[in-house]
Amino acid sequence: MRCGGARNRGLRELHGVGSPRHSSYRNPRRSLRERHHREFHPGGARPRLLAGNARCPDPGSAQPAGSLVDTAGEAVGARLRRPDRRDVDQREVTAGRIDWQAAFAMKVVNWNVQWATPGSARSPCILERIQSHDPEVICLTETSKNLLGGCGYSIWPQPYSGGPVIQGRRKVLLWSRRPWRKIDWSGHPAMPPGRYVSGITQTSIGDVMVIGVCIPWHNANVNVGARDKGPWEEHSTYLSGLASILNRKAQCPVVLAGDFNQQIGQQRRPYPPLSHPVRAQLQETIQAGGSPGLTIVTAGLGLRGRRTIDHIAISGELSAASLTTIDNMDGDRRLSDHFGVVADLSARDESKNPPQKSELYDNQQPSPELAPHRRA
Repeated sequence: MRCGGARNRGLRELHGVGSPRHSSYRNPRRSLRERHHREFHPGGARPRLLAGNARCPDPGSAQPAGSLVDTAGEAVGARLRRPDRRDVDQREVTAGRIDWQAAFAMKVVNWNVQWATPGSARSPCILERIQSHDPEVICLTETSKNLLGGCGYSIWPQPYSGGPVIQGRRKVLLWSRRPWRKIDWSGHPAMPPGRYVSGITQTSIGDVMVIGVCIPWHNANVNVGARDKGPWEEHSTYLSGLASILNRKAQCPVVLAGDFNQQIGQQRRPYPPLSHPVRAQLQETIQAGGSPGLTIVTAGLGLRGRRTIDHIAISGELSAASLTTIDNMDGDRRLSDHFGVVADLSARDESKNPPQKSELYDNQQPSPELAPHRRA
């Protein structure tokens, strides 16, 4: 089915015309979602992604009055109370009509959109597909800093090195419904610039530290750009810097998302021997900070014979309730050279399901979707 009409549908939902939230029918699950929605969006509809300009100043630039970030790097604006069990009708929980963890899960979208801009013909379809998942957090790589518009809050690093600087392009961007604080635009000095951004944002499961990355591909600055590196060299350097960052103990759950430029897990054909050291290095990197480290929940995820290289990793306080992909094809038209990945995350009940070191790579067996002799 071809995409279209995303902007008009967004406006109808924004003003309540034809929106399910304004239907006269009320069921218990919907009522719970609406109470949750009012807690986090007291002004009305959830932030849309289709209008306005981005709301984050470039790193290092002067901060205009009333901007998203103050001089101390803390987000401006009052924090809202997180809904708790007192907001839920216990009779509905007892009757099994409400799944508490599902009602307060956080959905994360991660997609390399191949330099889509607000004016690209494929952008409305890309935005519609992202919006259909109703995410709380989005990580985009190889994107335009203005693609998601002015609703919500976006942060991004400085322009990347290793190629011509094109106005508005960013290697990685993070978006959230809620403001960001404790923003880091640079990462570690060893990391190539422009490929890292992180911050803490409030979500329906509490404060979460989100790290957005675009790890260099294996031929970065080998055949193009500076041409002063060997295969996988810049990739390995980046992982060394990322390990140093992950060694710092975060005070809240961590989500690491972006373009890892690595397929993860087993596959029917062996990986090239030259890549073996960096594959081991990635495993060491996500274990940084002690056991059990992070879990790459998208390992082994594939679509039409291709295994993803865009991943979502989570710390032990979180668990992934469900995973899915975003199709990068719209009929015969290709929206991006990558397909997107989506994770539905919730707080882990450690008394029932403690994290195990063996979970470091989820889905290690080859995906049944993968063709036997095709590699991404």
